[in-house]
Amino acid sequence: MSDSSGKRPAVKKGQPKLRSIRVQYAQPQELAAPGVDAALIADPADNTVKVEYLEDDSKVFQITIPAWASMAPPTMFDTLTVTHVQTGKTVLEEQYNRDDAADFPLLITFDRAQLDGWTDGDNTFRYEVLTYNGAHDVSDDLTLRFDRKPPYDKATPLVFPPIPDITDANKASVKLTLPVYADRADGDEVHWLWLKEKPEPGDDITPTGSVAVGVLPQEISVPASVIEGVGDGGVWALYVLSDKAGNVSRISLPQEVGVAIGPLPANLQPPLVAAADDGVIDQQDVFEGVVVQVQAFDNAKPTDEVRVIWDGVESEWREVGNLKTFPMDFRMTAKVVWDSYGASSTGEVAVTVGYEVRRGTVPQGGMDIEVMVNLERVGPVDPGPGPDPEWPDPVNPRLPLAAVYGKVSDTENTLLPEDEFEDARLLVHIHDSLQEDDQLTFYWDDAHLDTLDYELESGDIDDELELEVPWAAIAARGNGTVAVHYTVTRPGNPNVVSSQSADVEVTAIDIHPVQPEFLGGNTNPPIGWLTCGALYDDANPSSLDPAIRVQVPDLTEYGLTVGDTVKLCWTAVQGYVGDVPVDGVDLEEEITLTASNSKGFIWRVQPYADHILPIFHAAPPDHDGRGRVWYEFVKGGRTYKSEVEERMVSMHDASGSCPLRP
Repeated sequence: MSDSSGKRPAVKKGQPKLRSIRVQYAQPQELAAPGVDAALIADPADNTVKVEYLEDDSKVFQITIPAWASMAPPTMFDTLTVTHVQTGKTVLEEQYNRDDAADFPLLITFDRAQLDGWTDGDNTFRYEVLTYNGAHDVSDDLTLRFDRKPPYDKATPLVFPPIPDITDANKASVKLTLPVYADRADGDEVHWLWLKEKPEPGDDITPTGSVAVGVLPQEISVPASVIEGVGDGGVWALYVLSDKAGNVSRISLPQEVGVAIGPLPANLQPPLVAAADDGVIDQQDVFEGVVVQVQAFDNAKPTDEVRVIWDGVESEWREVGNLKTFPMDFRMTAKVVWDSYGASSTGEVAVTVGYEVRRGTVPQGGMDIEVMVNLERVGPVDPGPGPDPEWPDPVNPRLPLAAVYGKVSDTENTLLPEDEFEDARLLVHIHDSLQEDDQLTFYWDDAHLDTLDYELESGDIDDELELEVPWAAIAARGNGTVAVHYTVTRPGNPNVVSSQSADVEVTAIDIHPVQPEFLGGNTNPPIGWLTCGALYDDANPSSLDPAIRVQVPDLTEYGLTVGDTVKLCWTAVQGYVGDVPVDGVDLEEEITLTASNSKGFIWRVQPYADHILPIFHAAPPDHDGRGRVWYEFVKGGRTYKSEVEERMVSMHDASGSCPLRP
């Protein structure tokens, strides 16, 4: 017979085929039992086999058959039959004689399929020898105990029972308790773990400690050095069990243990909420951001954690950190603050704001205060329990926009040049959500139009309100796009809401450049006249003289910059009155501004013979006229002209026209 697996155990040497012989059985004799290497045995007391030899393909499972005393002579054969008793299956059947003596003890190796076919518990091996002369001998049994089931089999071991939070006061006496389990057996060991992080499936973990399993439930001491080494937690206590065969259970369910060692946090201070310093947290505070500050406390560790609680809503835990930067700022979301107030609330509502400290997972206390919150809304709002989509932005897009009209042009949100020097009309529809006594405040860009402050009367509601924007405010802001809006304030309510801005295009403000100034005029009567002495600047002589000098002012005041151009213009008229021109005297010159002349410069009317002397010849017998000078520039597509400076020009003495210097 052979093993039902269809395989024969490996032997050290092949043997001749079994011959067919006729035998007469003699009385069996006892033979020594099969042998096994002690390295395979976990417990010699009951021959429990190490499970690795049953499950690990790299380990070889063998038994040995000893030689029997009287082996067949060389020309004869004894028949050896080896049997697995529990299944009754033959695992080896071969013939041997004295020529095979060197092969003994005979090694029989079993493969994985054979081992898997034998159940846990006792597995007995024996052999029989049918001698060449018909004798039949049976060996003693070799009984090996197979155990491939770990404690708890395929179930997860029970969790360690909870233990109290650990501090310096009790860290020297911490004990874990191994629960009772049904298949506890002598030789079991418990391998316990004390970990900072909860292990994940497949993690390779080294036990913190191992002890033999005794009487259950069993206490396991955790050394203080282990607790200190792992530190504060949330620490996870787990275990696995192994039996004497080497089977290892699944890892137990984790038990979280609170650990807080070292001097504990103390002297906690009340939280600070700067937004409530004025007595109430309002919508503007929420828009700018409400921050809860936790002040420094004694014995803080970098790993200590703090969280803020706003009316029962908890923030995430945050570590103090290595820098221990206090105060710790916790910004509250607008939704948290709104929900604590409640959509149906009016006026002031008291809200409890506090914080908690923990070390590891061990609570260390906290402090709280009460703040007042008023988020009562003013003006039109969306229906429903939640705030408007733009809340807490104080700009309410449902408030009607203001509209501005020029007094002359009468065009909406446009002030044209013809509106210069005139007050503008401002119109706004008063929404029906506003109330009597609500205060309206208007702004021209950021400038408060204090003359327009208005307290609503009952008749104003759902009607058009018309006010006047002073020209002084318009001129002070200047041309450009001006944002005009208004705010609404309700007595007894700290929440100020604002309309969106209406853009007003202002081109009404003309630029009026100051006139240039003639230099060198008479200082004696007739004062200011331009006479022969004005042709020369004795204080600053120039090779360009003779010329009439004109002082041009600082042009950067009108927005001109380096690279811009300015045109200077000169003309003259005859006599003391009237506007009869002096022919051929006109002069125009474009000057490009530079860093050295943009703040003001001197322009010379020259040559003398072309632009000044003709005045002497134009109107005899008096020979006098009036010189006129101005400048022009282009800005924003518009041409701006200064006021004209006019001065008497009398370029002669008693004998004739001005004597010129060589």
